[in-house]
Order: sequence, then structure tokens, then C-alpha cells
Amino acid sequence: MVVYSVLYLCVVNLRVEFNTPIEYFEMYREQLIPFAAGDTGRRHYREITDHLETMQELVSESRFEEFVEFLKEKHSNRPAFLDELEKAGF
Repeated sequence: MVVYSVLYLCVVNLRVEFNTPIEYFEMYREQLIPFAAGDTGRRHYREITDHLETMQELVSESRFEEFVEFLKEKHSNRPAFLDELEKAGF
């Protein structure tokens, strides 16, 4: 049995609703921010990096990096999160 996260299901629905990659990125971003804040643990953080890998292809490098920096600042008190971001190349 395959188990999907609620965020994954929301993102799949969003992709259908929005036509442009930028619109999709912005809605994905709005879903990922509370998702990132909602839990802790490396497993959760790796799921976030998986989502970031998908998002990275949707917008310019500078726009994406701005979002990653936002997440790093917002969660600067979570060293494991920062470590997982670094491991993933962010």
C-alpha cells in the first residue's frame, strides 16, 4: 500500500489547477511553509528537501534561492533541518 502525505496530495491538485510554473511554485511555496513548521525530525526534513527538488525546476535560480534562504532563517533553530538542506545541496 502506498501512503502519500497530505502535502503531496495538495501539490498534485495544485499542479492540475495552475497553468504556469510560477503560479504552481507560489502555491507550492504557500503549502510548504506551514508543512515545514508543522513537524520536526530528519525524516520530515528529508521530505521537505524532496519537495524543494521539485520546486527548484519551476522558477529562476535566484527566486528559488530566496525561498530556501527564507526557510533557513525561519528555522535557524533547527540544526538538523539546516544539515539536511546542506546534504541535499541547498
